[in-house]
Amino acid sequence: MFDRDIYFNFLKTSRLGKELVTLDIVDSTNAWVAERLDEQRLHFAVVVAENQTEGRGRLGRNWLSPPLVNLAFSLAWGTNIDIKNLNTVTLAAGIALCCACQEVAKLTPELKYPNDLVFNGKKLGGILAELRQQGDQNIVVLGIGVNVNTQNNQFPEELQRTSTSLFQLTGMSLSREKLLASMINHLELWLDFLSENGSKLVIEEYRKYCSTFIQREVEVISGSRIIVGVAIGIDDNGGLLVEVSPGVVETVYSGETRFFD
Repeated sequence: MFDRDIYFNFLKTSRLGKELVTLDIVDSTNAWVAERLDEQRLHFAVVVAENQTEGRGRLGRNWLSPPLVNLAFSLAWGTNIDIKNLNTVTLAAGIALCCACQEVAKLTPELKYPNDLVFNGKKLGGILAELRQQGDQNIVVLGIGVNVNTQNNQFPEELQRTSTSLFQLTGMSLSREKLLASMINHLELWLDFLSENGSKLVIEEYRKYCSTFIQREVEVISGSRIIVGVAIGIDDNGGLLVEVSPGVVETVYSGETRFFD
């Protein structure tokens, strides 16, 4: 079971994650948090589930995770960020995940635009940011899932070739509590910086972690549109720049991306 004492021993934040809620089983941590935004104590709290029955990824997909071995958590973060720049919150969260993996697992994942944590092309984690209104304040409900100690045979057969875990990559069972505390430490730094200073440095840092996906052919499903071209960079608002034909560039701020070798 999740050890609260270990988590708090490694937590170094000023407010984010100071309130920790652990749930044995829940349908979705994002849904659980979103339903309780009127509870002030849950603002900046971290809600961890040992078992999620209906964990959600982007585009309504399920986030599948065996109980007791991985991290599935959500938090509510009040922000003054313009709604159109909500995607930069996802980018900041991705940076925090990479920093935590470097610190605890001693490896550096990559970020596949916009929300996937990957290593050697295999999915290691994901991020789901949802905007909610509470009075006159924008609140981002941020859900994160990371494969920590999953063994390959614990993944559904259809995911065994495309997913991985920190255990599989390092050969070591890692402390979920230390990893979560590290993620929250880095996340507070990047979210506060984003809120106070804007997105420029966040996007510059994000570009470093997603650099291997630049100059590669990509297909993006964005709403009812399918955009095919070459990913040529991330713009200053956090959008993916796709050259669809010579000299013609489209900017994508959300969607499902598939990169080709």
